[in-house]
Amino acid sequence: MYWFTNKRDGQDQQETKITTAIATGSYATNELLIQYLEESAHIVVQQANVWTNCFSLDDFVPEISRDESMVYATSIGLALITQ
Repeated sequence: MYWFTNKRDGQDQQETKITTAIATGSYATNELLIQYLEESAHIVVQQANVWTNCFSLDDFVPEISRDESMVYATSIGLALITQ
């Protein structure tokens, strides 16, 4: 709602439609939540892959599951910034 009602830099944000959202966090793997968000916002909601910009899963497989990794998305992203 914020995106569609906020105006920045004199531009009307309603002209730019959000078509995809990336879900992360402890509820990002909840299929019912993903389905609800897609239906209510009329957008595609994808589950994040927090390892995308870290390494290739073909070369290295982390010790934690994908579901567990969602909780660490912020920390992983911040670690990439400091590298």
